[in-house]
Amino acid sequence: MTDYEDIKEKVKKLENDAHDIQNLMEEFFNTVNIYKVNYGYEWETPSGDLELLHQQLILIYESWYNQSHMLIQSYYPKKELEFQLLHDNVEENDERPSMKGHKFVKFGISDTIQLKPPLYSWDTPQKILQHLIGAFRKQLAIIIALPEVIHLCQTEQISERTEQSSHKKDSLPYPNQTINITSTSQIIDNSIHIQNFSQVLDFIDRNVPDTMLKQELLKELKELETIKKSEDYMLKYQNFVAMLANHVTAFSPVLNFLITHVPK
Repeated sequence: MTDYEDIKEKVKKLENDAHDIQNLMEEFFNTVNIYKVNYGYEWETPSGDLELLHQQLILIYESWYNQSHMLIQSYYPKKELEFQLLHDNVEENDERPSMKGHKFVKFGISDTIQLKPPLYSWDTPQKILQHLIGAFRKQLAIIIALPEVIHLCQTEQISERTEQSSHKKDSLPYPNQTINITSTSQIIDNSIHIQNFSQVLDFIDRNVPDTMLKQELLKELKELETIKKSEDYMLKYQNFVAMLANHVTAFSPVLNFLITHVPK
């Protein structure tokens, strides 16, 4: 079994486990109550069957998180911090004009399921559940994307080895690559760090000599920009990669930028 197939199998199990975890979240938070007390609001103390359900939810989620985190550390480090911050608490600046300069704690999944965040009059178990599931689904989306990321990386490595072999005798004395998109040889500077779609469009415009291919790529990029972060983005991204055929490595500055807009 290849690394890709092994990871794909592990991710599939984590995806199945995630459905069970979400069911536990829904069952617990649809059962537990919030009470008004003299000094504010607080959760009821789980007992009996509810306490067992609560302990099961904490144990299974934390186990799922640790397994998932290890895979992301190894194979998708760009998403590690985002994945971790959904689990942990984060201190953020309060952007409201009246609270300028103040900070507040954005509680992560771990403390939320342990009922640690303070409660306010507008809080209900259902609202907290909705927020919790939203954060958990973001974590799950990162995990589900992992096999595709690995596949793209492996494809890029194979392409790079092929190109290095074919250009071994006349390799360039600087870290650029010579690729042949049509009959015209182009030098692509892979040290470029692309930060927005305008730079992507400019990169393609300058480095693709084939007019027809350039127009198709620019059209795809404009569509990618309009659907970024949406569920359709990954499929469109895969189509774009396919259009580049054997030149994935040469266009890594573009692909490295585009992969950041895969839905979280």
